[in-house]
This record gives sequence, C-alpha cells and structure tokens, in this order.
Amino acid sequence: MQENFVTLEIVDNSIAVIKLNRAKQMNALSHDLIMQLKSVVEKIQATKTIKAAVITGNEKVFAAGIDVKAIQNMNSTEAMHCDFINRDWFAFETLSIPTIAAVSGYALGGGFELALMCDILVADESAKFGFPEITLGLMPGMGGTQKLPRLINSKTAFQKIILGETFNATQALNYGLIDHIATPDAMSEALLMAKKIAKFPIESLLSIKKAMKTANVPDANMQFEREMFRALFDSPNKKIGVDAFVSKKKAEFI
Repeated sequence: MQENFVTLEIVDNSIAVIKLNRAKQMNALSHDLIMQLKSVVEKIQATKTIKAAVITGNEKVFAAGIDVKAIQNMNSTEAMHCDFINRDWFAFETLSIPTIAAVSGYALGGGFELALMCDILVADESAKFGFPEITLGLMPGMGGTQKLPRLINSKTAFQKIILGETFNATQALNYGLIDHIATPDAMSEALLMAKKIAKFPIESLLSIKKAMKTANVPDANMQFEREMFRALFDSPNKKIGVDAFVSKKKAEFI
C-alpha cells in the first residue's frame, strides 16, 4: 500500500493546507511524493472555493532536496530518457491562486526550489536554506540558478550556490528573501496570512497573480538549467558525491 507523502486539509472552505509527509527521509522529493503533490494540485484547481494555498513540512524540515538514492546510479542518458525533473515537478507552480511556503527547519536543494515556486515565503527562526548540490558533483535543477539571483543580490546568490553554503533566517532577512522572521512559527503566520488573502475576491486574486507572473518568466533558461543538470549525471564526480552522501562519508572529488 502506497504511503501518503502529501496530505491536504481545507481550512474554512477557502484555504488549502498542503503538508509534505515523508519525515523519515526528511521530506526528500521522490517520484511518488511529486506525483502525489501533482494530484493535490489538481484537486485544489478543481475546487473553485479555494483562494490560497499553504505548503509546509514539519518543525524540523520543509524538504531536504531530491531523493539522492533515486539518482545514485542514473546517467545523463537515463535522466533524459525518463525526463527526470519533468513538468510534474513544477505542478505546484501552476496553481492559479496565491501560494505561501511555510518554512521551518531545512529547505535545501529541490526543497528550497519548491519553496521558491511560491508567491510568498514565510520562515521562522529555525529555517535553513541552501543549494548543496555542488557537494554531490551536481547543480540545482529545479530553477535555483534562475530564481535565487532574481530574489537576492546576484553575487550573494552565486556564492551560496557555487560554495553549497546554507544560510539561516536572519541572513535570509538581510538578503531580502523574506521581509521578517515569522513568530511563533512559520505555519501559524502563513495560515493567518492565507486567511487575510481569502477575504478578498477570487477574481482579483487570480488576476493579480497572473499579471505578476508574466513579468519575468525565464522558461528557456529553466530548460537550459535542467539540461545542464542532467548532463552532470555522467560526471565521475557526480558518482563520487552521491555515493559519499548515501554512505554518509565526505566526498573526495577528482
């Protein structure tokens, strides 16, 4: 029987609360989790009374990236053949209603990219962000290289990605990624914000989001990023990095 890695709760008949529920794997983004998230998105789109959506993890982790074990022995040809990181991985970004990421704990790699798909990012003092893909001999593949430089200083974004550095909520505030640190926790504040949004007319909410999303849509650059990400699957350093991660050892790159 398949586990429920994504749960959906409807609050006040107008707010969708989506929870990532793969805690033993730190909510790592697997194929099954992504497909369940896509199914949840489709349910929300079909429910015309929902005006806002909040996505969250738990108090320790939002999502800790792509499931590394799933790509451990995958080469670039296989990655392209199975269309790894295809449109299904971006299903959440297609929601026409306002979306809020409530981040407590780690939001790393693909988990950080999932949070960046949201219209609003709310984080509490426990939040940790970063793109550690380079430590696996890889790079971000779900939009990280395109989105982070548009949200914070581009040189800061480059440093964080190229060095695989994590940063905390205070740094995120200083970088302008968030406008304040949520109290008492990200989920509580995100839900309050969603309730405020839900008081407004749905037509205005949909129109504002659609208009703002057309301001800068780097589709070609996103595709280029995915192609480069997949190409790295043939790198010997990818195997070294991923094997080391799975074995809980330090990678010694060549």
